[in-house]
Amino acid sequence: MSWMQSPRNPLQLLRRFCPLGLTFTLILCGCDVGGSAQTEASWGEMESAESIKPNILLLLLDDLGYNDLGIQSNDPSIPTPNMDQLARAGTRFTRFYTESTCTPSRAALLTGRYAARAGFRPIARGIPPEITTLPEALKSRGYRTHHVGKWHLGTTVEDAWPLAQGFDTSFGFLNQWSMREPSSKHPASYPTYYDPWLQTDNQPRRAFQGHLTDLLADHTIELIEGADPARPWFIYHAFLAPHTPIEPAERYGRLFPDTPEGKYKALLNQLDDAVGRILESLHQTKQFDNTIIVLASDNGGTNFSRDNNYPYFGTKGTYFEGGVRVPLVIHWPRRFAPGTTFDGAVAIFDIYPTLLDLVSPSSHSDSRRELDGISLTRAQQQPNLLRRDLFWESYRYRHTVYGVLTADNVRLVHEVGGEDHLLDLEQNPTGNPKAAINETDALDPASAANKSNRIEEIRSKYEAWRRETREVETQWTPSGARGRGVLSGDDFQRSPGVAGYTFAIGVTPDKPAGSSDSVQIIAQQRGLLTLSSDRTARISVALDGQKLRSPPIEPEVCHSIVVSSHFHRRLSPKSYRNLRQTLLSLYVDGKLVDVKHSERSMPAIQDLAEPTYIGIDAEGRHPFAGLLSRPRVYNQAMVEKGNMSFAGIEGIHALVCPRSETMESNPAPDGL
Repeated sequence: MSWMQSPRNPLQLLRRFCPLGLTFTLILCGCDVGGSAQTEASWGEMESAESIKPNILLLLLDDLGYNDLGIQSNDPSIPTPNMDQLARAGTRFTRFYTESTCTPSRAALLTGRYAARAGFRPIARGIPPEITTLPEALKSRGYRTHHVGKWHLGTTVEDAWPLAQGFDTSFGFLNQWSMREPSSKHPASYPTYYDPWLQTDNQPRRAFQGHLTDLLADHTIELIEGADPARPWFIYHAFLAPHTPIEPAERYGRLFPDTPEGKYKALLNQLDDAVGRILESLHQTKQFDNTIIVLASDNGGTNFSRDNNYPYFGTKGTYFEGGVRVPLVIHWPRRFAPGTTFDGAVAIFDIYPTLLDLVSPSSHSDSRRELDGISLTRAQQQPNLLRRDLFWESYRYRHTVYGVLTADNVRLVHEVGGEDHLLDLEQNPTGNPKAAINETDALDPASAANKSNRIEEIRSKYEAWRRETREVETQWTPSGARGRGVLSGDDFQRSPGVAGYTFAIGVTPDKPAGSSDSVQIIAQQRGLLTLSSDRTARISVALDGQKLRSPPIEPEVCHSIVVSSHFHRRLSPKSYRNLRQTLLSLYVDGKLVDVKHSERSMPAIQDLAEPTYIGIDAEGRHPFAGLLSRPRVYNQAMVEKGNMSFAGIEGIHALVCPRSETMESNPAPDGL
């Protein structure tokens, strides 16, 4: 019997959807045995009668828009019967928000935190090992953990790969640019579904025959069929479909018109069949009733082939509703009533604490404070938990783009060109900025002033969030007097070379002395960064193969020294075709004093665990003659001025150079 074929006997329905086996539980679950309307579940603290922890199947779809799931589409021909049936049998979340692109969504999903905390705007070196990932948390609770499919969370160091992030096994591809035969001339290539090159664990990738969607589904089915019944498992299955290129298998392509939309529906149909086969394997192995199933997309659709995100305005890569509002289904009738919808605003980082609450609610309480996410099991009982502001941010073309969704349902979108869109989703539910334009209001000075005030109010919330998320948590070990010490911890973000990076320190030189070293070390992370001073009191920076210098600085005065960049790397064929040069910037006292272009294609493999020595080099030589503040590291580039001045140097200068007393007696505060 196919998993979609519902049993006719009410007792079978009771066992499938309401496994506690009590007559009144059938009503509480909202199970539909006679065609009556579904009712909301109120589970309180009910626990499963079974002793074994439930399995977890997390199915992540790539670029699937709100309008691409048949059950909520305006197109009756959308071919997703398996996913639709799962939604009918589970709880469908109608306001599920993700990041706007693949990588930060995956970071938020696996960390339970804003992706920006790990530097993903949208890319970063990887999830810092200091962060406890979802698979690591589940592994500590006795789970066997498996990654299948797309990773997209760092490739340059193995510590960012799945096996180092809590997974026992991995099968798939580290990123979509590594799915064809390797070539020294073109190390990055466009993705493909046909005969892809895939990687098992940390082994070299090799060619596999077949269609990617089928190969990944086959592997997950093998994991399910070979699972140890005495040990729970977690499978994170990340499809590439329906991401571009739109390449359905021929057997599906024949079923639809030979048009862009027809090909897209064919790929969507193949994806849906793969989901159906995986769910059927759960039934065949009698694991369905003890498996939590989560089905979600990572961001909105592209609208290249059809209107993926209808009725919402926006596409993948934007912070409008259509770019970040996507399908989410949770099937676990013991806590989420079948056939119901949940209309509160939930976020992708809420999945992490939700799963931990479902498998071990008591042990999760200690780690909840480290997460930005909120358990949806608790939110069902306490909806006010979801009254919160949500934030988005990315760095594009040397500009910061951001979005905010307030607790009272107002969206602010700040675009690359500096334009702000203020959208009241109560009045304008699709979030279309064109629909928000009201000529009468535009001519009314009072209305314009109110709008401007509201934008500034929301922007101030965003600024506070940004200050909190951009500072890298490091460990400071003092070593002697005058501000010398060692900076360590969070090697991924503390080390320059990938994505956003800023290093800031307060420097108070002594009066020149003839006995001082010709080179005095201010900061050094061997092989990556050297910040020094010379007898002429000039600041020198060696970074990414470039050298930057400042004019002489005045002695016995604190100067803020800031080194900042966003490292653009050749990680995809697009970057080879249109490489944006990395700009390395040196600021002294808030002013840009030097800038260099770096054209390195990829960062050299370095020992990221190498600490950053402050006031002296790694061998204990070349001490700096003066006072130094505790350094600060940020996971994004700074800007000098303009409409993003709060992101810039002014606040940093005040932190590393307090106005009163000396740096030793009045060190910079620990937080932004």
